[in-house]
Order: sequence, then C-alpha cells, then structure tokens
Amino acid sequence: MNAVAEVKGRRGVQQKKNEKQNEYKRIGREKKLADDSRCYGNILDLVKRKKVTNWTQTRLVVEGKLGEGLRGIAYKVKHRNTMKCLKLLPLSWTSRNKEALEDLVALRSLKTIKKETPNYLTFFDSFVLTNLPASTQDKLNQLDPQCPATHYLGLLVELGSNSLDNTMLTTAVEGLSIVKQLVLSLVIAKRRLDTNHNDVHPGNVLVKRSASPKTLKYTLDGKVIRIPSHGLVVGIIDFSEASFGRANGNSDVGFLSFITEEISKTLSKAENRTFQTAIDGLTDARSITAIYPNASIFKKH
Repeated sequence: MNAVAEVKGRRGVQQKKNEKQNEYKRIGREKKLADDSRCYGNILDLVKRKKVTNWTQTRLVVEGKLGEGLRGIAYKVKHRNTMKCLKLLPLSWTSRNKEALEDLVALRSLKTIKKETPNYLTFFDSFVLTNLPASTQDKLNQLDPQCPATHYLGLLVELGSNSLDNTMLTTAVEGLSIVKQLVLSLVIAKRRLDTNHNDVHPGNVLVKRSASPKTLKYTLDGKVIRIPSHGLVVGIIDFSEASFGRANGNSDVGFLSFITEEISKTLSKAENRTFQTAIDGLTDARSITAIYPNASIFKKH
C-alpha cells in the first residue's frame, strides 16, 4: 500500500506541476497576444487568423522574387500546388503601419467588386507573419537596415504578368485598350467604394496577353459596358498609397500622362500618331472624378 500511495503521490505532484506549467504557458500566450494586439491591433483585426502566424504554419514556399518597392517585396510562392504572389510588408512596433493597413483594407474592399471589373487581381488571404525564412527576412530588412522588422504583413494575391513598362505593344488599339481598362476600373472603384489608388504608374499596371476573353465586361453605375480586349488584360496592383474618400496629394488625376507616355515608347511612329489622336479624344478621361454619361467616350474608338 505504501508503494502504491507513493506512486500516486508522485503522479499527483507531477500533475500539479504540469497544470502550473500549462497555466504559465496560457498566461504567456495571452500576454503575447495582448502585446501583439496593442502593436498591430487594426491589422490583426482584419487578417483571417486574428493573431501572429509563424511562417511554417502557412505552408508557403518561396519560388523567387517578383519585384521590390520602397516599403515591401513581392515574391512568387507556391500555395496549395498553384503559383501565387505574396507581397511582404515589414511592420513596425513604433508606427501605425499606415501603408500596410491601407493596402490590406483596399484589397479586402476591391474583392467585393470582382464581378464588376476584371482588372483587380483576386485576393486570397492575409497574415501577420513572423519567423520568415532567413534569406527572405534579410532581403526585407535591407529596406530599412536601421530598424529591422520581426513581423510582416503578408498579402496573398493572384499571380500577375509583366508590368506595362516591360511590355511591348505593337498596335494603337492595344494601347487604347489598356487606357480604357484602367479608366473603367479606377472609376468603378471610386464610384462603388470611394477608393483612390493614388499611385497609378507603369510599374503598378500589369499586362497579360490572352486569346480569351475577346470582350471584357464592366458594370458602371448599374450599366453593363463591354469593350474589346484586343488580346490584353490589365491587372492593377500596389495599394499602399490608397485612400478612401478624398484623394490624397498624389491623386489619380492626370494619371493618363504617365501611362500614355510609357505606351508611346513601345509603338512605331505611325501607330503612335494613331494612338495619340485617339487619346486626345478622351478629354473627359483625364481624371477619374470626371462624369462619364453612359460611358460614351468608350464608344468612339
């Protein structure tokens, strides 16, 4: 009996010890979650998991770098046996992470108008990540060597194609198709979501060549608009400068000057003259805040 009692006693002590350790772990997890919420609260409220996620839990595999900006880096990743784009933005404990938050909010909002325009890439998931692969984290920390990050916002979106500044166009109608797609998509986002991109330039415009669909469908103010694709489909990316309501200082007004200049570089002299003549006829499209009565400007060309 004494031996049995001794064994039970040891088990009881071990059980209490385990319970105490589990309680410490629970308190630690809650404290960490509270600390994370104080720092990344707005962002954590919007990502799917509502908490910081370890990289290994995502099962993402980095295949290579797609592009780099001032605030983040885009990677080609393998996810559930398909290739996607993962944009990683370093998060700071000392700031509001304004750009990262705006990018996340814009992507979540644009997902709701996917059926109204084909020009916003599909948004799949978002994470607040930690413990990234060493090589990936080193590259991200080079964006700001003085303040290396430990946490990152990951935005998982559809894999796009070449940017406009890396796309060779051959005809004026291809250039005009890009302009029409951009104007319609920016207007729809403004009208439906009161969203301003604020950073439309050739590097943020992706162009994919596709035999189908031959006609692209849009819904603007309840009216269905169809335009010929001429074999090109645009994808608009990077919403770190996006704003809601009133456009900020770097607004979309006049964005066509950036786009048309880049398109002009790729066209022959004859095609460029045709393209410029067509663009000059789109005087109402110089600003996304302009009024487009029944989208009549798109019926002329």
